[in-house]
Amino acid sequence: MMPTTKMPVSKLARTPPPPYYSVSTTTELSATYDRQQHTNVGVFLFQQAHELDGFLGLEVFFEEEAAIAVSYWQDMESVDRWRNGQFLDL
Repeated sequence: MMPTTKMPVSKLARTPPPPYYSVSTTTELSATYDRQQHTNVGVFLFQQAHELDGFLGLEVFFEEEAAIAVSYWQDMESVDRWRNGQFLDL
């Protein structure tokens, strides 16, 4: 079950000086889009990413029918851990 608690996500991630890596995800929001469910999934994923070494921050933007999320990572090894779902083992 996904949590419904809110995590503090600032509008802009507070990243260290470069170099670091970003991963962006775009979502097209349909007419049946459920903002609360989308938020719950985002909170769950943020909590899991926060537990992985190398996670630096997250930015999420919504506008009308689209959403963009950008996560920031210390190195490619951290990105690969996220992509490979290693957070599911936490």
